[in-house]
Amino acid sequence: MKICNNLLRSLSVQAWKKIEETKKKAVDIMHVRKRNQDHVSEKQMLSEQRAREDHERAERNAAARDN
Repeated sequence: MKICNNLLRSLSVQAWKKIEETKKKAVDIMHVRKRNQDHVSEKQMLSEQRAREDHERAERNAAARDN
C-alpha cells in the first residue's frame, strides 16, 4: 500500500509539472504572438505614414508646377 501511495504521489507530481510547463509554454506563445502583432501594426502604420507623405509631396509638386 505504501508503494502504491508513493507511486500515485510521484505520478501526481509529474502531472502537475507537465501542467505547469504547458501553462508556461502557452504564456510564452501568447507573448510571441503579441510581439509579432505589434510588429505588424508598426509596419502598417509606417507604410500608411509614408503613403500619406508621398501623396502630400505629390500634391505640393503639382501645385508648384501649376504656379
